[in-house]
Amino acid sequence: MVRVSSFGVRRPDGVPVADAVLDCRALFDPMGRRLGRLGCGRHPLIAARVLASEGASELLNRAFAAVEGGAQSVAFGCQWGVHRSVALTEELVVRLQAAGYEVEVEHRDLIWERWPRGY
Repeated sequence: MVRVSSFGVRRPDGVPVADAVLDCRALFDPMGRRLGRLGCGRHPLIAARVLASEGASELLNRAFAAVEGGAQSVAFGCQWGVHRSVALTEELVVRLQAAGYEVEVEHRDLIWERWPRGY
């Protein structure tokens, strides 16, 4: 079982303990833009824009390689844990499941009440 999570570095809980912690704050940030108001990183338009930004593929490849190397937990962090880290977490889950891994997902700082449609 591989645990994949997202988190916000500015939240009070700080950085979680994980075998691989990846910082995705350098990627495109939808927060404060019209796009960011559509929802969280699960929204298809937000996820597509974040995943298309420079550096996203490299972070996902590093996370996948960490799991292949034996990591049991991977955590993606961004500023607030709502857009970038959520998009990368969801994409890694899809890739890991396609490769046959059993995956558990946690979006630590995603406030579900704010995203009533689930994204």
